[in-house]
This record gives sequence, structure tokens and C-alpha cells, in this order.
Amino acid sequence: MEVLREKVEEEEAAEREEAAEQEEVAERAERARTEKIMRPVEVRKEETTLTQETLRDLEKQLSEIQIPVSAELPAFAKDTIDISVLPVSYKTNTPKEEQLLQLADNFSRQYSHLCPDRMPLFLHPLNECKTLKLFKVRIQNMLVPSPGAGDIMGASQALPLCH
Repeated sequence: MEVLREKVEEEEAAEREEAAEQEEVAERAERARTEKIMRPVEVRKEETTLTQETLRDLEKQLSEIQIPVSAELPAFAKDTIDISVLPVSYKTNTPKEEQLLQLADNFSRQYSHLCPDRMPLFLHPLNECKTLKLFKVRIQNMLVPSPGAGDIMGASQALPLCH
């Protein structure tokens, strides 16, 4: 009888350990999934050395890329906006803004070269004063507040039914 009780206790202990291990594995998987959602994609930096000649060649190639520009008229007319009352920042760019505009233009050229079938990027449009201004956007990963909102069934439950 005592041997049977010991065997039952050993089996129960083994079951408890197995359940704890399964729970731990599930917690690790959930943690990894959450970290994967919250953590930005890690980009490996490949170390490459570029010579001055290679850089000049690349710069020349990029400067030769032509970006198609839409011929559509602006949504506003000149006579509807009094430019004299606008701040100076609308009419000029700081040196830092100029540098960012050059970087955006470089990126846009590369994008147009690599993806010619796609629409040009909307990175630096002309403003009311016909000055190029950078269109700044920040994209960030985030957790969806309600579980199940990431799939179609969970999202459909959040919408009211139409009768």
C-alpha cells in the first residue's frame, strides 16, 4: 500500500513538473511574440569600404536619375493666400532642413531607380510659398489593445452588427 502511495505521489509530482514546464514554454513563447511585435526590426550593418572613386560614381549615377513629376495644378490659387503674412519659416529653409531635403531627394532617386513601376514618394512637396519642405512621418510598431483584433474574426466582433 505504501509503495502504491509513493508511486501515485511520484506520478502526481511528474505531472505537476510537466505542467509547469509547459506553462513556462508557453510564457516564453508569448514573451518572444510580444518582444517581436514591440522590438523594431534589427538591421545588420554590413561593413563595406567605399573608395572615393566609387562614391563619385554612385553620386553621378544618382544625379542622372529623373523622377517623374505630376503636372497637376496645386489645390490653391495664388490670389487666395497672402504670402506676406506668413512666417519666414514658410519662405526659407534652415541649413539642417536643406541637408534633410538633399537626403530625402537622394532617397527618392534611389527608390525611383529601384522601383520604377511604383508611384514617386511624397517626401518634399512645394508649400504655399513655392518652397520645398520635408514631409515628416514617423512609423512605430505598437501592440493592439484588444486580443484578437489582429485577425478578421476578432476585428469583426468589435464592429456593431447592421440589421
